[in-house]
Amino acid sequence: MSVTLYGAWDNTPPGANIAYPKIHGKAGGTGTFSDPVTFASNKDEFAPGSKVYYPFLKKYFIMEDDCTRCDTDWSNGKKWHIDLWAGNSTDPAIGDCERSLTRSGEVILNPPSNEPVDTTPIFDPDTHRCYRP
Repeated sequence: MSVTLYGAWDNTPPGANIAYPKIHGKAGGTGTFSDPVTFASNKDEFAPGSKVYYPFLKKYFIMEDDCTRCDTDWSNGKKWHIDLWAGNSTDPAIGDCERSLTRSGEVILNPPSNEPVDTTPIFDPDTHRCYRP
């Protein structure tokens, strides 16, 4: 699966608004099972409210947003693609963070609640630091 990241600076439209709010009013979350981070995808690929666990980042995510690139990938051959929320920041450094964490990877759909979790923010706007798994 293609796993990319996005934040407030490259969201469409810019900011933290989401298309399918399920547990958050805006994109967010800490990455725990009870407070998963928002992710975006094609709604035919993952139903809004679907929960996944991404072992690389040790975080849970919930489908709450649309992703234009994911829509294109899904309609052009059913290519699996999710876009994970990196943070509510317009700092250009978040873009470097997103690119550094983008990769192909395995995600677990409908995961158990006891996977290891690291609640370190993916991008910390106060320190301008990117999470390093």
